[in-house]
Amino acid sequence: MLKYYSKRVLLSLVVSFVTLEIGLQIASIVLPSFLVRSDDGQVQAYDQTVLCVGDSHTYGAPLPAQDAYPAQLDERLNAADADWRVQVVNLGIPGQNSAMVANRLEKQINYYQPDLVVVWIGLNNSWNFNEFDLEQVEDPFIGWRQWMLRSKVVRLIVVSGFREVGGRPSRATKPESDVAPAGVQQWRLGGEVIEIPGSPREAGAPTQNAIQAQRQSDYSRIISLTKAYAVPLILLTYPLEILDNQHATNIAIRNESERNGISVVASSDAFHRAVKAGHETRELIVDAVGPHPTRVLYRYLVDQLAPMVDRVLAESNSGGSIPRPFIVEMSE
Repeated sequence: MLKYYSKRVLLSLVVSFVTLEIGLQIASIVLPSFLVRSDDGQVQAYDQTVLCVGDSHTYGAPLPAQDAYPAQLDERLNAADADWRVQVVNLGIPGQNSAMVANRLEKQINYYQPDLVVVWIGLNNSWNFNEFDLEQVEDPFIGWRQWMLRSKVVRLIVVSGFREVGGRPSRATKPESDVAPAGVQQWRLGGEVIEIPGSPREAGAPTQNAIQAQRQSDYSRIISLTKAYAVPLILLTYPLEILDNQHATNIAIRNESERNGISVVASSDAFHRAVKAGHETRELIVDAVGPHPTRVLYRYLVDQLAPMVDRVLAESNSGGSIPRPFIVEMSE
C-alpha cells in the first residue's frame, strides 16, 4: 500500500512539474508581446539586456548614477530610433574583488538572461581578500547546470530571492541602510547583503603572486561561465597603466582574455584620447579613495565601447555568431 501511494505522489509531482513547465514556457513566449511602454515614457520591456558587473569603476563612485559609464552607455544605445530597446544594468559594488564577482555571476546571468556581460574587476584584490580561494578549479558541472536551467521551473527556483533593485538608469546595487559592523561596508544586491572590508587586512595577507593568481583564476571562471551560457563577454582594463596595481591587474585581464579569445577594451585608450583632445588629468580623474574616472572620462570610454556593444547586440539579435577576439587598444 505504501509503495502504491509513493508512486502516486511521485507521479503527481512529475505531472505538476511538467504542467508548470509548459505554462511558464508558454508565458515566456506570449507575455512579452503585451509588455509595452507606458504613457509616461518609461520602458516596461526590453528586447536586449547588457549586464555591467564590477567594482567602483562600474558603479561610478563618487559620481551620480547618471554619470557612470553604464548609464551613459544606456543613453547612447537607446538614443537612436532602433528597432529594439536595450536595458543596461549596473551591478557594480565599490570595493568588490574578482572572486566576489565570479561567485555571483552565474546567478545574475540566470536572473537577467543578458545578451552581453561587461566585466570591470580586479583592482581591489590588492586589499580585499574576501572569498579568496586559490584552490578553485574549473567547475565540471557548468555544462550540466546549463542544460538543467533551460527549464523555467528550475530557473525560477535558482533565482528565488534575487530581485532587481532600482530602475533604469539607476544602479541595481544599493548601500545597506542597516548599521554595518565596525570597519565594514554593506551593499544590497537583490536579496543578498554583501560585505566589503573598510580597510586592508595586514595579518595573513596573500603575496602579490597569490593575488595575481587569484585574479587570473577568477577571470578564467568568469570566462568559462559566460561561454557555458553562450553569453558574449567584454572585459575592461583600468585606465592608469602607470600605477603598479592597475598595471598588474591589466596584465592578468589581457593574459586570460588572450588565452580564451575574449574581447577586451583598454580604457587607457579613452584616457589618452581625452588628453589629446585637450582635457587635463583633473578633468578625467577624481581622487575618491583612489583614482576614479570622471563623467568626462566615462564618456570617452563609452565612445569606445558603444560601437562594440552595438555590434555584439546586432549579431545576437540576428542570431549570428560573434567573431572573437575583438581587442580595442590605443591607436597612435
